[in-house]
Amino acid sequence: MEKLELLPQILNLNSTLFDAVDYVKQNINTSSDINIILTDIKNVLKTISSQASMVLDKNKATEIHQISNKLLNCCNALISNQKSVHNFINSFNEWKNISENYFYLESIGAANTCGNDHNEKAIELLELVLSYNTQAQIKALAGFILSRKLSKQQPLKAYNLGMEAFEINNSLCENITQNDSHVHNYVYNKVEDNFFKECPICHKGTGSPYFCATPLLMSNYTSLFNPIKLWMKCSSCGQLYAYNFPQKLVRPQPDVEELGDKIYMNSRPQYLPIFGTILKRILSFSNGNKLLEVGAGTGELIATALEFGCEVEAVEISKRQSQRLNDLLEVEVHCMDFLKYNSSEKYDIITMGDVLEHIIDPTAAIKKAYELLENDGVIWISTPNFESGFSRIMKYSDSMWNEPWHIVYFSYSGLKELLCENGFIILDYEISTRYNGSMEVIARKA
Repeated sequence: MEKLELLPQILNLNSTLFDAVDYVKQNINTSSDINIILTDIKNVLKTISSQASMVLDKNKATEIHQISNKLLNCCNALISNQKSVHNFINSFNEWKNISENYFYLESIGAANTCGNDHNEKAIELLELVLSYNTQAQIKALAGFILSRKLSKQQPLKAYNLGMEAFEINNSLCENITQNDSHVHNYVYNKVEDNFFKECPICHKGTGSPYFCATPLLMSNYTSLFNPIKLWMKCSSCGQLYAYNFPQKLVRPQPDVEELGDKIYMNSRPQYLPIFGTILKRILSFSNGNKLLEVGAGTGELIATALEFGCEVEAVEISKRQSQRLNDLLEVEVHCMDFLKYNSSEKYDIITMGDVLEHIIDPTAAIKKAYELLENDGVIWISTPNFESGFSRIMKYSDSMWNEPWHIVYFSYSGLKELLCENGFIILDYEISTRYNGSMEVIARKA
């Protein structure tokens, strides 16, 4: 706390000192009050030097004292002999470089590590750093930390600050991540984003900035995405959606570059018992066993459904994953966008596990499912819930906020409304045992 009180004073004093030195350099031969200004510079230097030991470590504080004394001597020499201007300027430049690095970096560090109780003072300190003319690297670092501090309080400003930080320093990750981080060597290269002007869920409301996220910090982050993401809240349906999302991922085609294929993993057999419990619950509400899996993923639900005696088909956007599951499980996997899928067959069950949040038009997906279901068919949906118990406890440390691949973010009430408006009746609600903060909903075609 003491640092958060002292550092703004030091930064302001140092800025005053810089202005005073500029005045001396410009008016050394014309002004009659140079000696008064030099005396003021000496007083400022002494104050800063005395406070340095309270905010810097011992070695840095010692260096500040040494350079301060050197500049003080130059001030005294200049007062007595104006021919010493060259030494004065050289000494000041040395002070400027060291003091900027030490005090600005200390300010950024103190602001970054302070607790939430001192968040306002941290924000003021970072804004002070940005208000002064500093090195690009320092500006980028301060801008990024301030972006995270303002992520909920001023999400739009946070988004702009975060993106600007990477524009200023495209190797910023070297300064904000550990050496063993998966993004430590990431070099920013701007991704062309699609910006949603209206809610992609209800297509009625416009959004207001809700939360600024940092997908860069997620383990599944790739350079397909920009490092900063802004969540919007719809004025009509109250659901959340991404303001910015990569253009090339908005409507990916399965017959072109395998966008996002790296996120796919090998099948995880340890999940089979979990899907067994899920499928047993789904089948208890269904009058048949003809099942369509939308977004086949790594195949655990398909494998479980086959074990339960279901007749299974799947739709999967990735060509590579479609072929893999076709070969592995010997099921028909249609490689295409679900919104373009048509079939003369009707299904008793449609499962959409962790899919809806990736679809640019969730309403169209629900309507498509309605068309493909038998009259008494059921749909099972698993998707993150921003009003889940987990999210209420974890607040914005819930990793779902930073998920780069998600386009929309539902609450249960919002998903329920979407289903009911499109001909479904809610039958069951469960908290996901696979993903923290996710919900699982079963609904019947009315």
